[in-house]
Amino acid sequence: MTKVKRPFKIRGVVKSIATGVVVVVVAVAIVWGTVTIGPVIWERIQEFLSGTQVETLPPDYYGAARNYVTANYVPVGEKNVGDLASFLDQIELRDYVEDIFDCSEATSMLEWLLEGAGFSVSIASKSSYVSILSHTWVLVTLDSGDFVAIEATSLTQNYYAPPGIIEAPDGRFREYTYGYKMFLEWKKEYPPSSYDYDPNITFEEWEEEYLTQSLLQSIGIPSHETYYNPPKIYASPEDATKPQSHDGVSYYHPISEWDWWNAPPYNAMDPFASWD
Repeated sequence: MTKVKRPFKIRGVVKSIATGVVVVVVAVAIVWGTVTIGPVIWERIQEFLSGTQVETLPPDYYGAARNYVTANYVPVGEKNVGDLASFLDQIELRDYVEDIFDCSEATSMLEWLLEGAGFSVSIASKSSYVSILSHTWVLVTLDSGDFVAIEATSLTQNYYAPPGIIEAPDGRFREYTYGYKMFLEWKKEYPPSSYDYDPNITFEEWEEEYLTQSLLQSIGIPSHETYYNPPKIYASPEDATKPQSHDGVSYYHPISEWDWWNAPPYNAMDPFASWD
């Protein structure tokens, strides 16, 4: 499987600007007396103008996750990397499509599933600028206190490379990565007893000699160091929607950046079909 460039996310900024224009137009109309609105809408306009608006997740969002995981997946024993990998191997998300189900939606859905399985999860972003939602992924805190980075798009159908675990900069978790699984399968398919290569070949030597450059070099995807030391971390998708200030301007990333439940086929499934 080869990896390709996945575009940075600026959709939230565009939507925020468009929303701002609409709000300002409505506010002007109110001032001139051409529009009459109720108190709830007026409160939302005031929130936008003051930079305090917060979008919320569907009701009982994480309670639904626990029920869904219990009904559809083998339960997790310990919160260690082995059981994490086993749980991730059960997950296959829908296909990756930009602006419909891309890195933010995949990350959000994976965070929801992992929380439902009882893991402690946060969301990482490649960009430290609050005005740009760049590439996103998941960080899981194990019971040991170790962090494990997971590339959520590696669990989408058209980029499927489970379990999506990223090797840490110091080499931890390598044996749970898709690349290492490929290495072991390659050695099994091409045993040194039948093929001419060093039977003691290391994973690094195999990467350099046999792995294609298209898989080794994933343009636009973070380095190992960035995966484990992300510029920005959010506690949840809802946390990412909270307004943040940069250079005197308030930015936020709307819930539509994260609403995987509104993408087919999830939007026709229970309980997601009833979520706003």
